[in-house]
Amino acid sequence: MKEFAAQAITFDFAQSPGPRTDVSIPRLLWQRDDDLTITAGQTWWPAKGGRTPTGDAPNLFASAQARGYNTALLGFYLPYRKMLGGHVDYCASYLEHPKPVTFATKVRANALRNVTFQHDPLSRRASRALEQSVLPLSRTAFSAHWEKINRALQRETLGLIQQSPPNEFAFIHLPLPHCPWVFNPDGTYRGPYRGERMSHDVEGYRRHLAYLDVVLGQFFAEMKRAGKFDDALIIVTSDHSWRLDYTFDGQLQDGEDLRHVPLFIKVPGQHEARRVAKKFELLQLGPIIDAVMRGQPDEARTLIPKSGS
Repeated sequence: MKEFAAQAITFDFAQSPGPRTDVSIPRLLWQRDDDLTITAGQTWWPAKGGRTPTGDAPNLFASAQARGYNTALLGFYLPYRKMLGGHVDYCASYLEHPKPVTFATKVRANALRNVTFQHDPLSRRASRALEQSVLPLSRTAFSAHWEKINRALQRETLGLIQQSPPNEFAFIHLPLPHCPWVFNPDGTYRGPYRGERMSHDVEGYRRHLAYLDVVLGQFFAEMKRAGKFDDALIIVTSDHSWRLDYTFDGQLQDGEDLRHVPLFIKVPGQHEARRVAKKFELLQLGPIIDAVMRGQPDEARTLIPKSGS
């Protein structure tokens, strides 16, 4: 990232549109600040007098297709195909949790998940106790699954870089540097996590940041080998910052500190670095992306605040 930043725009005060993934990613892809609803078989945005399927609402992928671009999304956790419908040509989204096979493991997984999603103090203590005492095998299984989806997304991203045409709009949602902390800084598998899966282990976080740097370096190197780096608009950011714990009343904290995310932008043909100190919302990315897709990188540059402003 140090090498990439040497020819990119670094934002010191970038702000994600939400405090957690299920809020911030949809808002980013649809460039709107309200909340979608996920139901069985469908996802919805609020609309005047009712709601509309997310696949029918304007989004970055629909804009890319309208400009003649191929579209691809690689990620995990969210039901991206349901959300985007035909607006994404190729979509691969991996389950965050390993899929239980037997009836007993399904019951156990559902019990833990139900307790985990309750954020009152009693349920959170019960969740911690379950993870640490009753479900040691689940830690092993989840750790192996976490390694698997990380490796899979990295392979798919490299393949996409190699095979995609020049007019490709791609969104890559990587698990790194998210916990559980199962990787060493060089990307070798460290082993199953200990304690809580969502533990706030600063050293583990630093290991995963170091590994993320390795992975991004591989992506940039592959883009250069494929002759796609210089002409590409590349945006590197995050869906939220270091996750704080829940408050005593069970509510997730929100605010500029939790939404403060890294943001680096390299416009096509850019070779010189600069910094932007002014507050910049990720919901301002839409016009920049659209200008580049229209073949107007100079216009895109005018939409980015001046250095130090």
